[in-house]
Amino acid sequence: MSKDKLPTWKKTTLRLEDCTNEVLNDDSFKVFSSANPNKINKGKIVNKGKILEIEIEGKPSIIMTTAEASPKEEQLRRYPICPLDEGIHQTQEILKRQSEYAKTGKTSDYNNNIKECLKFLKRIKVKVPYADKLIKIFSPENVIVRTHFPRFIDYIKSSCSLYQYQRQKDIDGYYIAEKQDYDIARMMLKKTTSNILMIPLDKTKKAILSAFENDNLQKKSVDDLQDYDLIKKMNITPEWLRRQLDWLSAKTFLIKDKEKRYDEAGKIIPKPIYIYSFNKIQKLEIPEWEELDEVSSITMNTDFTSNTSISSNSGVSEVNELIEQKKDITPLDKLTDEQIKESGYTREELLEVLK
Repeated sequence: MSKDKLPTWKKTTLRLEDCTNEVLNDDSFKVFSSANPNKINKGKIVNKGKILEIEIEGKPSIIMTTAEASPKEEQLRRYPICPLDEGIHQTQEILKRQSEYAKTGKTSDYNNNIKECLKFLKRIKVKVPYADKLIKIFSPENVIVRTHFPRFIDYIKSSCSLYQYQRQKDIDGYYIAEKQDYDIARMMLKKTTSNILMIPLDKTKKAILSAFENDNLQKKSVDDLQDYDLIKKMNITPEWLRRQLDWLSAKTFLIKDKEKRYDEAGKIIPKPIYIYSFNKIQKLEIPEWEELDEVSSITMNTDFTSNTSISSNSGVSEVNELIEQKKDITPLDKLTDEQIKESGYTREELLEVLK
């Protein structure tokens, strides 16, 4: 690339295999993977002890694979995760396919004809004439839909771009997205979205929530949950488990409460015990193409039982970051009472956790 031109994400795809936490949660990576279309994004990196300013143009297309990395909440919002099927039946099918390749000498390479066809694709402009009908799919209860909605539109536009030679153009030169593009985008949204609030969950939180949902667990303390096989297999400390439970309750997936319990001698334990219950919320519904016109309510995915208000939960993030980094306890003084309350802890409990 010429030195006179800015580096650009346009017409490029970044593929990262077995991405590590260091890369995934790096601040510079976050900045350069969040640029808006047709705009310049600026960031700084350190190279050989020197701070360099970098500018990059466009909106990135990044594909990552990871097995053990744990992206932070902010990164989960940026990168929708497509989980693999880890079931026994899927493993058996994979083994069958691999044995077939071994017997016949076949390979899993992409068809050369398809790769050649992709070379003829051009950068195009796309219109989605039914975009206004898609608003009702997204619950406005959480600000994260401001990210998810344009991403869903991008899914539709990407499909239209891929099938550009099968699409019509209007007089302004825009390609028109059709039913097939919606169907493909719908499939992608279902695969990468697990709940009505469209809040992304990492592997640990999904497993905990699954345990609550499968058995409809009610009024379980951290100690109670230690006896469940699924929780045992996760091999996490009670302290870490509680942090995950508090996060899930702050996001309304669980309901958090207190109750008085008795010790082995039958005496009341002076300090109330925190308990958690599964909060059965409405499943995410993504209508079929034929149903788009029939769904008249703009609150299609908004009716659910909530035990707390849904917000940016900045207090939870601040407190959890403090616990994670095990900083000196003095930063607690900088947190407001409201932030402490949102976290699900008391100041005294945080002092104990941070010791």
